[in-house]
Amino acid sequence: MTHIFRVFLACLITISLFISSCVREDDEPIVPENSITRLYISYSDYQSNEDLDPYENVVIIDPADREDLFSVNLKHTSEARGGAALHFSPFAKRLFQSSINTPGRPDTAIYIMSVGNTGVLANSDKGGGKILNSKLTSVKGIFYYSQKDRLYATNLQDSSIYVFNRPSSLNRYALPNQTFKITDARPWKAISNGEDVYIVKTGSNGGIAIYKNLFEKEPSEDVVENLTADVILTVEGSTNIRGIDYDKEKDILLLTDYNASNQGRVLFFENFSSLAEESKSITPTREIKGDDTGLLQPIDIAADKREGSLYFYVADQEAKKISRFKLDDNGNIEPDKVYNSTLTPVGISLDARGPVGGNKVPEDNPEKTPEP
Repeated sequence: MTHIFRVFLACLITISLFISSCVREDDEPIVPENSITRLYISYSDYQSNEDLDPYENVVIIDPADREDLFSVNLKHTSEARGGAALHFSPFAKRLFQSSINTPGRPDTAIYIMSVGNTGVLANSDKGGGKILNSKLTSVKGIFYYSQKDRLYATNLQDSSIYVFNRPSSLNRYALPNQTFKITDARPWKAISNGEDVYIVKTGSNGGIAIYKNLFEKEPSEDVVENLTADVILTVEGSTNIRGIDYDKEKDILLLTDYNASNQGRVLFFENFSSLAEESKSITPTREIKGDDTGLLQPIDIAADKREGSLYFYVADQEAKKISRFKLDDNGNIEPDKVYNSTLTPVGISLDARGPVGGNKVPEDNPEKTPEP
């Protein structure tokens, strides 16, 4: 019996090692063979009348880079009482959405939707989750750091960053695992670049606050750390910088701005890495602005960062539309495509993976959208 047990144990160990060797342990999402270009849109509107159909406050344009078509093919009602910031992570396979949290309908939460292979979303009762906390009063920026499985949320009202560990496992009230008090900026949207974090600095002559090696700071519960920017880049003459995105391969930073007269613009800063070493005023290398652009209050922006990509996308809360422009556009130019809505878009997030250019209409069936 002892010999048989040893043989059985050896076989069991061998099988376990074989199974574990097949598990994918790297920190990058699987790159699909076909193109995925899903643009997720967050709307701030909320239907408070329970006798009427709820507003679908998350919609998806899929594919978003097709040359001949730019329309929504999936709509979803999240649990937010009006959506705000939005962030999709292919690592977590989750879509994170904060609430607009308007007076009269308090909603201090970040909602977590699971995302199926075709982009179908599910709320907390079907595989998603939520983070409930009274501190999440005005979350304007969300980003996920995959290497340590953490969610970062910038909160405008108290100028703080709240950090939650293992967010995909949360579906309840949760204390932040880490809190940073921002001392030199009123934060809006935030993005990460490697170990650094770029946060929009709102207000007159706003810009970007850069916090280097932020992810190296290990969380400590109940401790609030004052956070001072390593670099502050000021855009003189700006009034309402809101949207931000950075394409590291092309080394281009994109910002949105608008003034009190509802004149919106997109600012490009090329060779941005050379600007990000010390605090200074920076000037855009080119701008998209003017009546033909249709930009009134551009609130968010997302660029397709794949090699050979053509487009970036802008959400405009005043014009109530999503505009698609080309990455090399300049001046007073019309959008390449526009999606109009009766609802108010306030956040977008782009899932762009796989080869570029795989979303043309099949010749044998022009009505069919190719599956990702």
